[in-house]
Amino acid sequence: MNTRIYNQDGAAAILMLIGTAILGLLIALTLHKTALSSLQAGVMEYNTAKSFYAAESCIAETVLQLKADETYTSPYSEQAPLLVGDAPCYVTQTTNPADPTIGTVTAYGAVGSNLRTIVVGYDQAGTNPKKTHNEIMLIHDRSGSMQNDGYEPGAGGYYWDDDAHAYLFDPTLGGMQPIRNAQNAAINFALQLDDQFDTLGMISYSQHASIDAPLTTNYNGVITHILNIDTDGYTNIAHGILRATESYVQKQAPDTARYAILLTDGHANRPLPSHHAYDDPDLPVWVTHDPNTGDPLPEDVWPTQLALYYSQLARDADITIFTISLGDDTNTQLMQAIAQTTGGAYYHAPNSSDLDQIYTHIKQEIEDRSIQLSAWEEL
Repeated sequence: MNTRIYNQDGAAAILMLIGTAILGLLIALTLHKTALSSLQAGVMEYNTAKSFYAAESCIAETVLQLKADETYTSPYSEQAPLLVGDAPCYVTQTTNPADPTIGTVTAYGAVGSNLRTIVVGYDQAGTNPKKTHNEIMLIHDRSGSMQNDGYEPGAGGYYWDDDAHAYLFDPTLGGMQPIRNAQNAAINFALQLDDQFDTLGMISYSQHASIDAPLTTNYNGVITHILNIDTDGYTNIAHGILRATESYVQKQAPDTARYAILLTDGHANRPLPSHHAYDDPDLPVWVTHDPNTGDPLPEDVWPTQLALYYSQLARDADITIFTISLGDDTNTQLMQAIAQTTGGAYYHAPNSSDLDQIYTHIKQEIEDRSIQLSAWEEL
């Protein structure tokens, strides 16, 4: 009897083990199926994203061409698609028979079985671009280090010619460096402007900043101030930005863009902690104190923090600042941050001879930004 009972218990245990194993197998199969479904869903989502991206690429390319040429026809078809990575895309177009500047672009992106479509309508394709008016303020470093490279006999420079009634360049003129090359680059920039669309002014700064020339189309007057820069003193980048921001009229005119070009060859080391600028009740705590601990920051970083704060005020006034650091002894992080904060661009000039090319590049950047294809619009 005892043996039979033992055998029955053993059989029940075996059956329980088998049941547990089957249940475990069923759970494992369910988990595998769920994981497989999740993987498949992830792959589908990834392919969908690639399909959309491919279609967006085709739309962007076609729209860009149509903005310039109303007769443009995309070369990408279902038989000859554009490959965006491994995702093909193609385009179909329809135009209004009565007006070829009106039509529709449909782009298709496909990865596997994922086909995605984007449709964009357009009106007035190929319309001539419209330019904005630009208010440009030079913020020029005149600290003492701007003449540290000494006198260069053949630096070249501008002079006023009464007969031509214009500033002319004489390659034989000498001058202190790097200020002479900086002046030449700024003057070349001024001479490239269009008085129908561009106004120009100048701020210069050392331990303090001054508005040397308010915004004007009298470029020769600004050039005179550029040539009359006297170098001396420390580097108060913050005050230069603040004075530039104050130089713009409070109300921005329609279709007008505001720019500033900030040049320095050094580090922000003014104003001193005793300056009244740090008493401003609106000054954020982070300018002078660690916002996490509340401890005072080292006083030698206050001028840098103040420059960052004033760049935020410039941004709020819709001023875009292009920044240029000259030489190896500059705070590149600060200059990059100012440009990034205001939506501008940062440039580094290893030598003052590089400045002319940088100013020319900035001029082209402003020109590109000032062209608005506003007559063309998505429907």
